[in-house]
Amino acid sequence: MAKDGEIQVVTDAYTTMSYYYDVFANANARAQTSPRLDDFIRLVGVADRVLDVGSGTGTAALLLAERGCEVHCAEPSPAMRAIHLAKLAARPDLAGRVTVLAVEHPFPAPVDVALCAGVLQCLTAAERTAMFERVAAALRPGGVFALDMVSDDPAPDVPATLVAEAAVGRCGFEMWLSVRPVDDRTALQRFEYRTVLDGRLLGREQVSREVHRHPRAEVTEELAGLGFDAGPAPRNEASPGDLLVVTLGRHRR
Repeated sequence: MAKDGEIQVVTDAYTTMSYYYDVFANANARAQTSPRLDDFIRLVGVADRVLDVGSGTGTAALLLAERGCEVHCAEPSPAMRAIHLAKLAARPDLAGRVTVLAVEHPFPAPVDVALCAGVLQCLTAAERTAMFERVAAALRPGGVFALDMVSDDPAPDVPATLVAEAAVGRCGFEMWLSVRPVDDRTALQRFEYRTVLDGRLLGREQVSREVHRHPRAEVTEELAGLGFDAGPAPRNEASPGDLLVVTLGRHRR
């Protein structure tokens, strides 16, 4: 058993991250991706059929279901899916409109909109290509695909920094983040989650993962090869930050 304040290095990053995900999301107005989830939500029409790739604990899916959308969630982490299903169990009014499956299961087709929020950095270039092909096969002609973390910026070199705080009852939670570049395409992220009770540091859980850079020109060219158009698109107002919105051509290549 770990002593108070002792670091525990966790090998299953997403099991630990899912434990704290909604605590910090709620404390920071759902700011778990860049750009915010609201920038994705506004692209979806009422009653659209939506594919949410890397749906996490279901924050976006529940918001979309409340608007009348049918949402198919593809999430690789069993821990994230478990939390999402628990939320749906508490919302029987929405449960009929949300499907939660592992990402390797088939995507439904056709869908009107595909969302990929906060996911791309977790994929290698080869994994990105495979995901794009699956999304293209699922979207209807003229359908919208929105994804973030498309950026030409090099990976930052960030020392351990407090990036989020939250409180639940007498417990306080802190999320610390450091980033170390490995090469021009890859960086190592380290998260440390600290739990404090009545001012006493109880625990420190440390998880690491590789993250990957996906340059905008490279991503846009790859999507064009699958029949996507990155030009002016329906619902494509000024896209903030690293958000990319494309439409699937009516005559795919």
